[in-house]
Amino acid sequence: MNDRFSVIGAGNLGATLARSLTTAGFPLKFIYRKTKDPSLIAFITDNLQVLLAASDIVFISVQESRIAELANEIAASGNVQNKIFFHSANSGTSDLLEPIRRRGGWTASFSPLQTFPDPSGPPNLFHGVYFLLEGDPMAKHTATTITKRLGAHCIVVEKHQKPLIHIAAIAVSNFFVALTQFAEIQLRRSRGKVDLSMLMPLIRQTLANIERAGPSESLSGPVQRREGVLIKRHSQLLPEVDRVLYQVMSNYLLHLKENCIDQKNHV
Repeated sequence: MNDRFSVIGAGNLGATLARSLTTAGFPLKFIYRKTKDPSLIAFITDNLQVLLAASDIVFISVQESRIAELANEIAASGNVQNKIFFHSANSGTSDLLEPIRRRGGWTASFSPLQTFPDPSGPPNLFHGVYFLLEGDPMAKHTATTITKRLGAHCIVVEKHQKPLIHIAAIAVSNFFVALTQFAEIQLRRSRGKVDLSMLMPLIRQTLANIERAGPSESLSGPVQRREGVLIKRHSQLLPEVDRVLYQVMSNYLLHLKENCIDQKNHV
């Protein structure tokens, strides 16, 4: 496999990917226009035609709303035939790259289920990570080779699965951040010498329980014990916006528990 690659959209994900692939032995050719990572500035080019001519693989790591327009620009800019093009949007399918496919390029959606808060993060951040893969056979073959060299995993999915998997990823990442912020706010409201660090052992053990037994077997506290009076008393102590979140989450967990719903039959 020819493995010269370039990145269009070297933000947090794109920059981390560029450094990780370079560490894994893939030769980086170009970064298109700009990057958040100063170590990659030497690879910047403003010439899309030059980038395409020098690359066997092109990673498009821009916001999903920009991918289709960029695909049109790429298709009109140079020879894309027999080159591999990936985009990294977790909700979007390979159809976003249809203009490139029509010009003879191999295309796929190839997106990691991971968070990238820092463009200068460690290059081994992909180790053990699961990538969602959907697209052309040649692009999928190349993607499986890439994930092996990154120490990652590859899951081939159907187009209709991607948005639901993305919702799940948002829940365990962004919603988890929201819940820890909610917890932090309540600790501050207590006005004691307490902070989020005191909850970290609880967080780690809860994650360990989920990994070992699954979410439905990891519930504890007032919902597990069906202590409705305590849940109501807690709600009354909270400001309105916090009360809404507390009640919604408690009611959702009660609904799952009372109807014996778990991840296997909640469809």
